[in-house]
Amino acid sequence: MKDFYNFAVIGGGLTGLVISSLLSKEFPDSKIVHFEKNRFLGGMAGAEKIGDFFYDYVYVFPNINFFLKYLDVEFPLHKFSETMFKYIGIEEDKLWEFDIFYNNGKLKEYFFKKFPDEEIRLKKFFNDTEKIYNQFINNFKSTFKMNDFFKIILKSKDLILNYNKSFKNFIKKYKFKNKRLIEAFYTISNLSCLPPEKLNALIAIISFYSLNSGAFRQKNNFNDLINNLRKKIEASNVNIKIGTKVEKIIKNKNVFQIITGEDKCFYADKIISTVDTKKMFMDILEKKSIPLYFYNKMKKLEMTHSIYILRLLLKDLKGDYPLDVGEILYSKSKDVLTFLYNAANEKIFPLDDDKFHFTVAFKDMPKKGYYSLELTMTPASCYYWQDIYNEGKEAYLKEIIKWEEFFIDKLEKYFDKDLNKKIIYKKSVTPYEINKIFSLWQGSIYDMAYINSQAGNKRLTIKTPIKNFYNCKFVHGIYGAFFQSFVLADYLLEGKINDYGFDYREG
Repeated sequence: MKDFYNFAVIGGGLTGLVISSLLSKEFPDSKIVHFEKNRFLGGMAGAEKIGDFFYDYVYVFPNINFFLKYLDVEFPLHKFSETMFKYIGIEEDKLWEFDIFYNNGKLKEYFFKKFPDEEIRLKKFFNDTEKIYNQFINNFKSTFKMNDFFKIILKSKDLILNYNKSFKNFIKKYKFKNKRLIEAFYTISNLSCLPPEKLNALIAIISFYSLNSGAFRQKNNFNDLINNLRKKIEASNVNIKIGTKVEKIIKNKNVFQIITGEDKCFYADKIISTVDTKKMFMDILEKKSIPLYFYNKMKKLEMTHSIYILRLLLKDLKGDYPLDVGEILYSKSKDVLTFLYNAANEKIFPLDDDKFHFTVAFKDMPKKGYYSLELTMTPASCYYWQDIYNEGKEAYLKEIIKWEEFFIDKLEKYFDKDLNKKIIYKKSVTPYEINKIFSLWQGSIYDMAYINSQAGNKRLTIKTPIKNFYNCKFVHGIYGAFFQSFVLADYLLEGKINDYGFDYREG
């Protein structure tokens, strides 16, 4: 058949581009087709150009140099000198700061100095979490043999005993007395946009330690990475179909039939999906191709909520913005993440002066004296914004203005009292717009929620029960896009990358 391929990759975000690059490298004799419904590649890892300036969607991530080197892709990175996250708690309009360093030794030293009465309990916490993280890494493989499972049981009891605990319950056992210390630990939940009572402890620990080999930011903008990956793919055996929406996938015996929006059919031996997990199994892959138990599992799958983004272009010749800090988290009220999570579930989203949190990241622009500020707030309800949009354009724009004024007011109050005078451009990206562009289930840019019922042995894996159908969308983030792509390639190669000495901690 003319349109028959060995591999079909669905989705042209960063994960899809990395997978196609790996497939073309490791399977040079295979025919590969790559579908992306939008007219652009990169998904939410790209950068939006507004005038002469680029606004990135990502500002801090772990070390990806190993992955880049393996793929022979250029993408210059800037390493933060010390602080990857700064937490600013607000109590009765008084601020208290807490820094999270990427250097493990410095991080511990800072904790001990900040909370001297908790040193014994802190030492136990760090000792336990490091053991759990190392047990996870040392046991991590894309392919398992029977003796690997026995090894986990014998040598990784800490990992096994804690994989189904919530982060809140995990913290509780250390009996910390200082409420600010507990609050500082809970800020880790912000990385996964789930409150501590919902977030799986193992995921929180892995996220916390994954940045210990360095926190990075792109030197230029993410479009450089997208373009370099695209050039690599175009020079290989991959047929890129941009602006081609996959409407339906049907499995006929051992061959997948892919039907696009133009009523054109393609055929493939293997499918690799990098699009929204729930959307793929609920809307695109034909139901009769999915085992009933797995289909019912997908129906119950809980996704993370969406995100609200406010972008500001600032002109400030003083240049006193914290450019060497990954992100700054502002938080008022200790249970604010739970409050926002519940509000998003209820399709209401009150802007509350006593309960709010948001992160900000700064970046200097090529033109001297200009800076970008990106403010993000999660979780945010996609359905709330959908309902506002359905009321009409006027109501939608009015709501955007309300949100912009709310957050700019907070920035002026707690960060820079002259901020409004420096703004020369602003733009809101709402959950409705994100959902419209990327066709996500519930607007979830983070895919599956990291909750206990979806963790450990209940967590989805890349390999699905549909033979030769792979779901490469079970983690999120820049590091996650590379990580899961390499795991899939390693699985298809029966452990070849691992055999070459691949260490996931070095990635």
